[in-house]
Amino acid sequence: MGYYSDVAICMKKEDYEVLKEKSAKLEYDMIDVATTTRFDEEDNTVVIYWSSVKWYSDFEEVELIENFLQTLDTYKFIRLGEDYEDNEFLSGPEWAEGICNKIHMCRDIEMDI
Repeated sequence: MGYYSDVAICMKKEDYEVLKEKSAKLEYDMIDVATTTRFDEEDNTVVIYWSSVKWYSDFEEVELIENFLQTLDTYKFIRLGEDYEDNEFLSGPEWAEGICNKIHMCRDIEMDI
């Protein structure tokens, strides 16, 4: 079984292209199996999203992504684990809300009655 998380990353498109190339060289390509990948041509960003993924830092493919993000100036990373308190938010030193405002962390209940 394992422990599952939802993960989203927003970064500049040129950084995404470098990450995609690096990830493709691994046995398991995490970028290729993302649930959703969306490009925003207006601000030249990419959002990558994984739903219910085993995001373990000791997995080679996750370690590659996490280490790559640490080299970037502009990115936003959000991980929501199964446990309510298990939330992770990281961003680059030059991150600005205007650059990576495509993803937000929230846990809520919605009702349509």
